[in-house]
Amino acid sequence: MIRSLLIGLAASLIILFISIFTVNHFQSRLEYIAATDELTGVANRREFAAQFERALHRNERYSIDFSLVMIDIDGLKLVNDKLGHLSGDMLIKNVANVILKTVRTNDVVARWGGDEFIVLVEGELAQARSAAERIRAAVEAENLPQQENLDWCDPKVTVSCGISQYRTDDTLDVATARADQAMYAIKKSGKNGVGYC
Repeated sequence: MIRSLLIGLAASLIILFISIFTVNHFQSRLEYIAATDELTGVANRREFAAQFERALHRNERYSIDFSLVMIDIDGLKLVNDKLGHLSGDMLIKNVANVILKTVRTNDVVARWGGDEFIVLVEGELAQARSAAERIRAAVEAENLPQQENLDWCDPKVTVSCGISQYRTDDTLDVATARADQAMYAIKKSGKNGVGYC
């Protein structure tokens, strides 16, 4: 009888372990899906908003400055129109990979929507400008697959970047609006540049 009880207990423990492992695995997967942009693998807007709140807390508690860099792919509409949306999606993925390789590990990269990305950079405006310029130069220098088919326009894929440093009492909407404004000023003045507001 004791032997049967021990076997039953061992089987129950194994089943319990497998159940816990399976639940934890799917819980982790759901958390990843909820925080990640499906196309690019970078953070999504919801996760970026959570990271902004964490940066806000660090700023209030430890006076750690942070800035936002808004990034827009120049000419994605032309790629979509001439080569199709699959090529446009591939371009977005490739630009996301270049951005991820270029930023520091403590910077947060998110897809803001469409062909726009946003990066939360720990540091003042100077650090954000340096990060934005590295991103801009890296994208321009990268031999992206779409470039072979872009004989109808500029052969280089480029990005326009706008920066805003967090100011006391900024909300996410206010800080991103300033970065957006700076980015669109760059796009109007010829693209492939970095501006700040």
